[in-house]
Amino acid sequence: PPVETRSDEHGDFRADGLQTNSVVPVWLCGDDTAPCKAMVRMPESGELTHHFTMTEGATLRGRATNADGTPAANVFVVAQSDALFEPEQRERHQSAPRFAAAGAETDANGNYELHHVAAGTVALRAMRTDPQQTAAAKLSLHDGHDVRWDPLMTAGAVIRGVVIDDRQTPLAGWALQAQGDTAGSTRHAKTDDQGRFELPDCGDEHWELTAFGSDNFMKFSLHVRDVAAGTTDLRVVIPHSRMPSCTVAGRLQNADGSPVGAALIWLWCEATSSVEAVPDKFDGPFRIGLLAPGLYRALAEQDGRRSPWTERFVLREGATFDLGTLTIGACGSIEVTVRDAQGTLLNGIECHAIETIEGWDAIVGVGMTKQGKLRLENLRLGDYRLRTMARGMPRFDTPFTVAATPGAAVTVTMPASRPCILVTQPARRGALQHFAFRWQRDGGTVQHEHEWLRTRDETRIARHLIPGDYVLTITHATGASSENRFTVRADDTADREIPIRLP
Repeated sequence: PPVETRSDEHGDFRADGLQTNSVVPVWLCGDDTAPCKAMVRMPESGELTHHFTMTEGATLRGRATNADGTPAANVFVVAQSDALFEPEQRERHQSAPRFAAAGAETDANGNYELHHVAAGTVALRAMRTDPQQTAAAKLSLHDGHDVRWDPLMTAGAVIRGVVIDDRQTPLAGWALQAQGDTAGSTRHAKTDDQGRFELPDCGDEHWELTAFGSDNFMKFSLHVRDVAAGTTDLRVVIPHSRMPSCTVAGRLQNADGSPVGAALIWLWCEATSSVEAVPDKFDGPFRIGLLAPGLYRALAEQDGRRSPWTERFVLREGATFDLGTLTIGACGSIEVTVRDAQGTLLNGIECHAIETIEGWDAIVGVGMTKQGKLRLENLRLGDYRLRTMARGMPRFDTPFTVAATPGAAVTVTMPASRPCILVTQPARRGALQHFAFRWQRDGGTVQHEHEWLRTRDETRIARHLIPGDYVLTITHATGASSENRFTVRADDTADREIPIRLP
């Protein structure tokens, strides 16, 4: 289907090739109208005619000034309507067209004008990088109104501190990343030779700080929650035992003993609870470092062919661990068929081949069904799960095995489900934060997912869930967790709201 199209002189347009029985977001904007967004449900077949009503929106104008009353030039003013962006989506609205947010830059006299701003509750933000200053507000705008907002540019409160290890040694070159309460607000800094850092223009918000090690791979990170703007004596203490000081060595070969060229090494690390690829590629012998001490596992990959994961190995401070030889072996493929309970083949079902390593769901193959069929190739011999998902359907896992004999068949029958809305309960003030979701239904296979949420806000997450007894464990990056238990029944009302507690 076309990504973009334009209406004719009668306001008509046509878009072919859209997925049937799905909800399609349609963004619209004209030269003299405000942007709008509509969610349109497509029929199971045939054509759909939908009428969209465009409005003129509001006009926003004003003058940006500095603290001393002088005009503030080169300030970028942006307006985002809640009607177009859900609050939790503002940080990652790359799927929205550029016209969705209205923006303008102030002239030499600090003046700006924004025309055709979408009506409703609108988040306003004025930003300047040299010097770094901001201003923010929320206004209720109506179609046809002409509203004034005069942003006062201020540097705001700072957050100052020091990054040290538990022996009181300053850590130079560490990166600080901060996420604020306000949607889209981030700050960055690096520690100097004395381990000191300063995050400017923090307003009166509370911030989530993350300190990253100076290496660019398998970073050790430490999270500090709920840091108030104006804090000037923050001490971020990194355990010395977690400082990168270890190396891993080994050799690569094919199953027939021939050398391997340009292979990737993947590492699972217990401390970060994640899987990462080493940035470099290796031929034959390899050496990786420096890494933080801890518990690891590894595999090698070349052109989709992979070795088995190693057993756990321990990296000790200042030492090198020899993995021996990693052998990249044979691979296979599977033929996937996805249908509903009535046997109808389902198109546009997203399929992920999942390999679980130490509680981390690693995606090793991805595809979309056409006429209900899909072929996934270059899968290492072994056990996997096929995760199927689509709008209006549950995320469903089907176990399968890839063997040396080709053409293994996997048939998925999508089960009935109920539309539910998970409603996170406000827990505390805080910035956009990362949470790991661990789903388990009726004591069966665990599914792992990740969400970015604000703990101070109520967030609504729409999901289709299969009837059963659920245990949903939510873990924050700091390790704090909460367990939520609930039951979904086949006769539940549509869009039932399920309260969820965050750690």
